[in-house]
Amino acid sequence: MQAFIELKKFVFATHVLRGQNWSLSFHIATYASNTVVGAMWGQLEDRKPYGIYYISKNLSLDELNYK
Repeated sequence: MQAFIELKKFVFATHVLRGQNWSLSFHIATYASNTVVGAMWGQLEDRKPYGIYYISKNLSLDELNYK
């Protein structure tokens, strides 16, 4: 949970989302809660994470009932 809170700080800070740098490796981070699923595609540069693309989806009632 602490890692997710730290990740949210980086994602919602200004100028975090940017274009990809093809010379760096890519990382995909995913998360899920009881009502939401999401993912972030990013890179590490100078040991700092940078988001390239972020997506999340609120689950519908039908999806919430699926187990």
